Amino acid sequence: MGYRFRPEGQLISSLAAGFPATTTTVLVAASLLPLTFNRVGVFRMVLVARGASSFQFKDTAGNNISAIYTLTAAGSTVTLDTPINGDPWWMTGPNFTSPNNPIGVGLSMAVGAAIVDADIWFAFGA
Repeated sequence: MGYRFRPEGQLISSLAAGFPATTTTVLVAASLLPLTFNRVGVFRMVLVARGASSFQFKDTAGNNISAIYTLTAAGSTVTLDTPINGDPWWMTGPNFTSPNNPIGVGLSMAVGAAIVDADIWFAFGA
């Protein structure tokens, strides 16, 4: 799975509401139908905190797929562009450390104490 030179990603945006301080499903598993063997990869992201907070990506089965990242104050920003090799930053589904994580699940983001605003580009792959 990887990005090519033509646009393949789809955008998830928090728009004006932001992602609240809870675990929010940003991409439901039903979006993966009829290819339920698909995995979701996060390729690009711009995230800005409205206050001191944290965030972590999870799959919709509750498995962690990223570390917990701390945002120290309002205006703390994380900007990620597509890696030069075209691989995603994070991906749902099985991996070497947690081979029992399911495939065909959606993507969630757990946010700490304050709302964060984010634009997240994702793509499907096997």
